[in-house]
Amino acid sequence: MKVPWAGRPRVWMLVAGIVTAALVALLSIAGPPDMPPARRHAVGKTASATTNATARVVAVSAQGSGTDRLGPLLRANEAFAQDTVFLVAASVRARCDTAHAHDLAAMAAQARLPMLAGVTEAIGEQTDMRDYLLAAVRDLAQRAPCSGSFDMSVGDFVQRVDVVRYAAAFPDSYFDPAMTATPQEFAGRSLADRAHDECGKVAYAVLPLDAPRAWQCAGLRAQGRTRVRALCQQIGEADTAAVQIREAVGRMPPTCQ
Repeated sequence: MKVPWAGRPRVWMLVAGIVTAALVALLSIAGPPDMPPARRHAVGKTASATTNATARVVAVSAQGSGTDRLGPLLRANEAFAQDTVFLVAASVRARCDTAHAHDLAAMAAQARLPMLAGVTEAIGEQTDMRDYLLAAVRDLAQRAPCSGSFDMSVGDFVQRVDVVRYAAAFPDSYFDPAMTATPQEFAGRSLADRAHDECGKVAYAVLPLDAPRAWQCAGLRAQGRTRVRALCQQIGEADTAAVQIREAVGRMPPTCQ
């Protein structure tokens, strides 16, 4: 059902989705410039063999120039770290699950996540640092496992990631990459299903996931989005549904709206 005030958010989400998807595609296509293909393949085989033999978490460290400069920035700036983990996870999915290569980007745009704001804040217009970051993301994405946990490291920054779980819990996992539980709000639906749900777009337009919030408000907003989706899916007049949606949001505490 089309809600009258959902038009502008859809335009914003379309633009953001195109930009993010293009960046993800760029990262997934190009190989890491500082490591020859033969060596990259050998490292990947070694990591895989180690995992099978010991059942331990794979450690994947970014190779090449600039990682020693990126590490401290990632440790100091949580938003920058969240963006970097997202770029790695999205690029791994583009390599391992091409049919759903752009689902993370589409969901990020739908939820109105503050995508790449952390990158801009941390490195700004420093083209050398951007080049280092892109090279590190490409390198990690090429050698990371398609499933299971791995410790990605860039310099002295380390983050444990499971791309499959990250995707299942996305967009909430953007703010908590290590989360293992899938939010109840998703009702067992896959990322692909949620990323292209028209009523989901309406719910996030009203109650976006644009910033981390206190757990009390996060829970109330998740419940609110569930209610908005239900109202959106009901058959009836769009104007009536819009009023009901506004009323549902209005019943929430002002600090959580």
